[in-house]
Formats: sequence, structure tokens, C-alpha cells
Amino acid sequence: MEVSCRATLQLFEGGESVGISRAELAQGLHLDVEYLSNPRHLVEWGTLASLMERLASLLDHDPVRIRAVGANMVRTPSYHFLRGVARTLVSPQSIYDAGTRWVAPALFPHMPLHMEPLSNGRLRFHGGIGAAYAACQPFFHIFEGGICELPCLLGLPAATLESSDVTPRAIDCIIALPPPRSLLGRARRSFSALLGARNTLDLVDHQRQDLANGLDALRRTSDEFQNVLERLPDLVAIHDGGTVRWVNRALVTALGYANTGELIGKPLLKIVDDASESAVEAWVRAPRKEDVAAELTEAQLRRRDGGLVTVELSLSEPVTFEGHAAHLVAGRDVTERVRLQQRLVTADRLASLGMLAAGVAHEINNPLAYVLGSLELASRELETDPAASPQVAVALSTAKEGVHRIRAIIEDLRSLSRSGVSAMQPVDVCMVLDSTLALAWSELSGRARIVREYQTVPLARANVARLGQVFLNLILNALDAMSGRPLGERELGLRIERDDAGNIVVRVSDTGRGIAPQHVERIFDPFFTTNANGHGTGLGLAICHQLVADLGGDIAVEATSDQGTTLRVTLPSADLS
Repeated sequence: MEVSCRATLQLFEGGESVGISRAELAQGLHLDVEYLSNPRHLVEWGTLASLMERLASLLDHDPVRIRAVGANMVRTPSYHFLRGVARTLVSPQSIYDAGTRWVAPALFPHMPLHMEPLSNGRLRFHGGIGAAYAACQPFFHIFEGGICELPCLLGLPAATLESSDVTPRAIDCIIALPPPRSLLGRARRSFSALLGARNTLDLVDHQRQDLANGLDALRRTSDEFQNVLERLPDLVAIHDGGTVRWVNRALVTALGYANTGELIGKPLLKIVDDASESAVEAWVRAPRKEDVAAELTEAQLRRRDGGLVTVELSLSEPVTFEGHAAHLVAGRDVTERVRLQQRLVTADRLASLGMLAAGVAHEINNPLAYVLGSLELASRELETDPAASPQVAVALSTAKEGVHRIRAIIEDLRSLSRSGVSAMQPVDVCMVLDSTLALAWSELSGRARIVREYQTVPLARANVARLGQVFLNLILNALDAMSGRPLGERELGLRIERDDAGNIVVRVSDTGRGIAPQHVERIFDPFFTTNANGHGTGLGLAICHQLVADLGGDIAVEATSDQGTTLRVTLPSADLS
């Protein structure tokens, strides 16, 4: 609830009357004294309550001394209007009527105050602070001092506080008015009041209306300004000592929250990624300098779902928010721009790699021809030797298959620098997967338990060499992900089935470390790797993605957690082509 800063100005003046300066009263509360001294401004009730609690603390929470501040406030410059009105009023009760009817509702519209005349010239006042607003017991003691002092505006002695029941949220008190004037004095006062009553009442009503209109105008201006900030495409936040006090819609949306209430009250650094925390903390607290006004710094903010948003932040701007000194921070979401830059860098690296691929492939092909020729010769010799071991024949066959696979990989390297699609044919996926397991057996043996679940599926439309390359990459990646697990907890799962659309689905799962949520979307990007040990180039899954896409299929992360990951490869059926 906002109230007029006229109330804070009166409090400052009342404090000065007992020797407490404005700076001393606001000390430690991070308040803008100049802002709060302007009656045209608005302030939150909670801010005013904190000032009164501070005053009570400086006065040792002594009700008598606090009431003295309220009594002195009646004589401060800010009360000149009420003193002018008092000159035309006849009795003390009439000034209480004016205060209850106009002054109190204008200053504190959220706090109803009731006055009840009693016998023997006594008045009862009762009112309270609603549960939605901050409690403040010193406010009621200040009120007691003020209402007892009001008769002095009529040239009479102060009223006497007969009884009082004050709590942090309510007051119920009775005051005894001073003895009335003599008959002659009352006649003179009545004559003076009759001369100016009409003008005074008109003036009071006019002042009340002006005050109400001014408050409405200030609220509209505040609402319009906040609406402008709310609709800005840039990300805007206001923080007080590192605690978020206000955010606009763009920031809420960018971080994936449902409403502003989920961010208000959070420490600002809680929405900043750990890697950017120290830089952002120094940046948002840096004083604004004219010669660095255009400087920006790049940082990453943490989304509600764990993802990251890259932003460019401007230097903090000192502002006053709800009467408190605060800082405004503005930023721009540059996540897509950074991703585009990364893709351009990747494209440049791939172009360079493509230029080297043909030469590397040529150099490897020559010795590979010697190896393949030697294996063919050994196989023919073995066929003529009846005493040869069957295991030797199997080993030679596997070696020949490996060499053919290497040759296919070389062709893939060459394809980086030219377009073209390998020949497609009906392929038995189960056979290719088993063949890949045999080829990788030296890596698999003793490192993980293999669980196969093969359902009967039709032939897939694919290329044997390329599909084998995909499976080999996925198997080796799964082994690497499980390297930190105890041997008894390592399980490589291979499942083949058919989906509802008739496609062949191959799932490769592991019981490894999983993939962090913020990395899932990037694991198929070229050169992206999560290996902290320096192994791997970040090209394996990127190549798999491209190969499966060339085959007309799809590869995706189906599930991941700290207990393992499952990758799904979907291939078109040869029956459907």
C-alpha cells in the first residue's frame, strides 16, 4: 500500500524536534531521504513503518518520548494547513472532526480511524492496521501524542490521555478535552469562525480533493512507467543489495518462470550461472561512470529448467524504488546470436577439415591396400591347409571385415569435401549390430555386461558400412560413459524392435553418468564434448547424426539421468520404401 511522502516529511520534522536528524533516522535502512522529503512522492507503508520502528529504537522504545514526537509534529511546518483551518474552528471537537474526516483518510487510506464522543468532554479513538500491512506499534504512540496536542492549535491546553490500549496492530484510547473557553471567548471564536467557515470548509474540501488527485496522478505515472518497463523486449531487473525487487515480463519469460512472484525476493546471483557469478557480482555493483556508459559484459543466467541463457548486461543504474536506494540492471538475450557464432566457427572448422580429408584418405588408402591384399592371401592359403584352426579363419574374417569398415570410413572422410549418398539396400539390422559387437569385442571384453533384446523386425533400408559405423560409435560412447562405475554396475543394453509406424528402432543404453539437462540439446553438435579428461574430439555423435539422417532415419536421446542414458536410432523399413 502506497501513502503520501507528506507522512515521512512530518516524521522527519518531528524527529528533528527531539534532536534526531533525518540522516540518523534513515541510517542503515538504505533510504533516499531527499525522495522521502518530497510530499509529491509516494512511499510504501512498509518503508514508513520501518522509519517509525527506527525512531522508537533511537528513543529506547519509551512510549512517553515517542508521544512527544507526535506532539511536536503538530507544530512542525508540514502542519501549517491544519493550523490555518484551526483558526476558524470553534471547539476542540470540531478540529478532531476535521482530522478524522479528511486528514487521516488522505494520509493513511488503508487504515480506518473511528472517533466516538463520550460523556464529560471525552473522546474515544479506535482503529487498526490490516493483516496485509506491516504492524507498527510506534505509529500508535505517535498518534497518541498528536491527538493530545491538537487543542493547542485553538489556544487551549493539551488534551489528557486517560486510557490507552496499544498493540502492534491496533489502538483503543480515550482522551479528556481541556475545559471550554469562557462565554465571551467562545462568542469571539464563534464570530471569527462564522466569518471564515464557508471559505475554510471550501478550502479544506479543495485541499483534500487536490491531495486525492495528486495521489491518483502519481499512481498513474508510476503504473505507466512500470508498464513501459514491463513491455520492453530487453531483460530488466531492480535489485536492492543483491535481492530482486522487481522484474519485467521479458526476464520472467527468458528464464522459464510462470510469473514475477517466483523471482521477487530471490538473491540476484541465484539466477546467475556459477561460471559467471563473480563477474556479474562485480559488474552489477560497479558505480556508473560517464566514460563507460556503453560498456557491456556477457554472462549466463540459469533457467528454471536448468538450461542457460546468454545475456549482455549493462552497468547498474542507481534508482529509487519504493523509497529505497536500489539498482536497475538491463540485459539483452543474445543466446541465439552466440549459437549462430558457434555454428559459423564450426562451419569454418568443418570446411578446413574437409580440405584435409581427401589428402588424409589418400595417404591411408595405400597402406590399407597392402593390408587387405595380405589378408586375402592368408585366407586363400588357409583354405588349402586342412590342419588350420577354425579360430584362425574366424579371426581373419573379422580382420577383413574391419579393413572394409575402415575403407568405408575413409570414404566418409572424402564425403566431407563433396556431396553424395552411399548406395542403399535392404539390411539385417540384427546382423549388423552383432557384427559390430564382434568387431569391438577387444574393447568390450571384461568391461561391461551385454544385454541383448532383439525382436523380429523386417529389413531396414540402409547402408551396411555406415550403419555399422553408427553402432560402433554408440557402443564405444556407452563404454566411455560407464568408465567411472564399479565393474558390477556396468551394463550395455541393446534392444531392437519395430514401432507403430513400421520403422526399425534400435536402442543403445548404458548405466553411466548420464548427460546434464543443459547439454542434451548440444550433444550432436560438431566438436561438442563433455569429456573432461581430454579424450574425444566431439565429432563422434555429430557424424552419427549426419549418417543416420543420410539414411533417412533419426537419432535422439530417449532418456538420461545420473543412472545412465538411452539413445534411440530409428531407421525406415525396406518394406515401406
